[in-house]
Amino acid sequence: MSLYDDIKARVFYDAWEFLLEHKMFQGHFRDILYIMTAKVNPAIGMVDDDESKNTKVEVWLEAGPYGEPYNIHDWDLDCGGDTFEEAIIKLADLVKQYYDDDGIKKSEKYTAVVEESNNEIFS
Repeated sequence: MSLYDDIKARVFYDAWEFLLEHKMFQGHFRDILYIMTAKVNPAIGMVDDDESKNTKVEVWLEAGPYGEPYNIHDWDLDCGGDTFEEAIIKLADLVKQYYDDDGIKKSEKYTAVVEESNNEIFS
């Protein structure tokens, strides 16, 4: 195994463990993760209406916070990669970007603070 492959494997492992343990999934990451494959046009990096141009296979992931009775699909976490490993690393990065360590979406936390401030102003 090359040094690059070894580092990539360790990063993938760390990303996977991070997702398994993140509070937003409440221990249900494997149940929440939706995995699909898609063919895209490599020239534009998207699915082309002309299906003959869609020659590159990608792995796409969807996820979101665990919820009862339904899980939540958070579009901010939609991602993909050339391999499952690359997609998982991207998903971990997106979870870090959009969610705090307690599993609360950062934008929701900000909205709650603003609403509290507005209530104080108008009280």
